[in-house]
Amino acid sequence: MTLLMKDVLSATIIGGTLTQAGLDGYIASFSALQSKASGISSSITSQANSIDLFVNTYKDNQESMRRQIESLETQIEVNRKQIVEASKNAAYTLEQSKNNVDFIANTQNANLNSLRTTLSQAQLAYQEAQFNLGKFSVNSPIAGIIKEVMVDE
Repeated sequence: MTLLMKDVLSATIIGGTLTQAGLDGYIASFSALQSKASGISSSITSQANSIDLFVNTYKDNQESMRRQIESLETQIEVNRKQIVEASKNAAYTLEQSKNNVDFIANTQNANLNSLRTTLSQAQLAYQEAQFNLGKFSVNSPIAGIIKEVMVDE
C-alpha cells in the first residue's frame, strides 16, 4: 500500500519533486489518519453493537411486559367473573335464608296457634270434667253407712 501511496503522491505534484523525507512524512501522516479512522470505525462498530443489544433487550423486555399485562388482564377478567358469580350465589343464598326464616317463623306461629288451640280444648275438657265431677254421686242398692272409702284419687 505504501508503494501505491508513493505513486499517487508523486503523480499529484505538479512542477516539482517530492523529497523522500516529505514523502515519508505524508505516508506517516496518512498511516496515522488511517489508524485513527480504523479506531473510530471500531468504536462505531462497538457502539452500534451496544445499541443493537440495547434495542433487542428493550424489545424483549417490552414483549415480556406485554405478555405479563395480557396475563394479568386475563386473570383480572377471571377474578371479575368469579366475584360476579360469588355475588350472585351470595344473593341467592341470602334470599333462600330469608325464605327459610320466614317459613320457620310461619311454621312456629302455626305450631303455637295449634298448641294454644289444644290448650284451650284441654282447659275446656278439664272444666267439663270438674263440672261432671260435681254432679257425680254414687248410689248403692244396699242401705247403710259408709265407714271407709277405698278409692284412690
